[in-house]
Amino acid sequence: MVPLRAHAIVAGTRHLHLAQLLIIGAWLGLALVFTGVGAMFRRAGGSATDSADAWWEAFWSGWICTLFGLQVWHCWLRIDARALLATAAVGALGFAVSGRAPWAALARGARSGWPLLVAAAVLVVWLSNRALGGPRNGDSGLYHIPTVRWLTEYPIVPGLGNLHGRLAFNQSYFLYVALLDVGPFTHRPAHLANGLLLAVLFARVLLGLSRLLRVRQPCRPVDLFYALCLPPAMILAFNINLTSPSPDFPVFVLGLVLSGQLIALLGESFARMNVRLWEIMLLAAGGTTVKLSFAPLGVAVALLAAAAWLRRAWPSPHRAWQVMAIAVFLAASGIVPWMVRGIILSGYPAYPSTFGGAPVEWRVPPEAVIAEADFINPWKAVRAPWWRASLDLRWLGTWLRSLGWIERGVLLPLAIAAGAWLWGAVGAGWRLLRAGDTRGGRKRISTAILLPPLAAIGACFIMAPRPRFAGAAFWLLAIESAGLAFGRALCAARRGVRFAAGVACLSLAGLPFFEGQPAWLPLRDFGGLPLPRVRPVQLDSGLVVQFAGETMSCWNAPLPCTPYANQALRLRRPGDLASGFVVDASAAGPH
Repeated sequence: MVPLRAHAIVAGTRHLHLAQLLIIGAWLGLALVFTGVGAMFRRAGGSATDSADAWWEAFWSGWICTLFGLQVWHCWLRIDARALLATAAVGALGFAVSGRAPWAALARGARSGWPLLVAAAVLVVWLSNRALGGPRNGDSGLYHIPTVRWLTEYPIVPGLGNLHGRLAFNQSYFLYVALLDVGPFTHRPAHLANGLLLAVLFARVLLGLSRLLRVRQPCRPVDLFYALCLPPAMILAFNINLTSPSPDFPVFVLGLVLSGQLIALLGESFARMNVRLWEIMLLAAGGTTVKLSFAPLGVAVALLAAAAWLRRAWPSPHRAWQVMAIAVFLAASGIVPWMVRGIILSGYPAYPSTFGGAPVEWRVPPEAVIAEADFINPWKAVRAPWWRASLDLRWLGTWLRSLGWIERGVLLPLAIAAGAWLWGAVGAGWRLLRAGDTRGGRKRISTAILLPPLAAIGACFIMAPRPRFAGAAFWLLAIESAGLAFGRALCAARRGVRFAAGVACLSLAGLPFFEGQPAWLPLRDFGGLPLPRVRPVQLDSGLVVQFAGETMSCWNAPLPCTPYANQALRLRRPGDLASGFVVDASAAGPH
């Protein structure tokens, strides 16, 4: 009996080790692919991938460019291994045209920063263990995983929103998840998708933290920013969406990345600002296609970046308009296909808004779109306008508590921001964040960087008052407020102050470890998906759908699956799911 148990333990350990190795290997390969795509983008913009910062920025540019490409690809072809091979080919070409510069930069970093690489490797192994868990977000069964299945089995399907309204949300993030649904990760891409984004974010956080603690050299504002991102990054590692294919996760990460790029641009020498501006426009547009709730933060950052760039470039207006025209083109290259896809999926360019509805036969009925929008915005259930209802503070407090505004994820960053503001008010007022730069002199970052997170929080409160729709805005407000209040001292070469800042970051980052969740998951293999509880229902049109009933969760059930068996639903061409869905207004209502 004992030998059998020992053999089972050894076998289980070997299997666990194999699962983690698969995740780590896939992350490494995908990171190289997206970085290669980004390297091609940077080379086209006249910037080399010749440093650790450039490698990291190239990853995000490549990731967004891939999303834009997949939006077009899926209009004609399903997302399968061909799409992944095409993306890998572009990534390889990006490294080929970049020459030796990226690899020389990687070699220099490996030689001089090996302690940092060891820390990053340990962190990746730990994240790979957490990535073994299964999806825990209820929306994953409702529409996340079903959306991915439609992407992998068919090109874009007209009127898919008629089958189930949330299948028409048109979030480009699911194209990325579908891209990973190959090989050993077939039907389990969620083990890779969000974990890769977090691992790449952690790489920059560790780099910023190491530069903050390197007291012999001045610390740049952007390095301070990413060092202060350690607490929210660690909170993400314990988030249920780490292994759930939810767009809320990448929206949070992209909010941090985009804001970091803005701070880098404001402290950049003019010669390097062009590509930085283009990357910001790319990220702002890409984040909006990932999830529409990202738009307030993305638009605010893009406008602030453009204003800062134009202020320094205006002595040469002709060149300024050329650069701005390229920036607008990059944003449009993602937004225009996204709007076209929205019309194909639902008949509306920005579903669930009825604005700009197209006269197509598969258009989702306006009343259904309005109902979907009202579900997202709880203010619709309040009789008074939001500004009048907010005057009743007792009612407002109870209502906000029910929506999650009194939770730690909101109150902790707001408390940090308030403390930073109080410090600035009691002291010499807001100081501009300054840091030494041996190449460009002293740079200044103003309090204007607070406008984007404030705009995102305000838009969330008015249009969709659930804190998760604000993404990273609360933590951005805290991080940027702390940077403005304490950045001058933190960026100066003062050992005690920098060490205290590092201890504070690590202390806040350690909070998730004391909330009852295990730091190391006792899993032997990939966590599986729940079994769908569905039954076939034949509609009046003859179409047979898998009906999820009270569970409302299709998970990985055969297509077409829906929680609503609408008797008015029919195929545009009988027997052809790829032809799309329409609603016959003369037919009966929901089952």
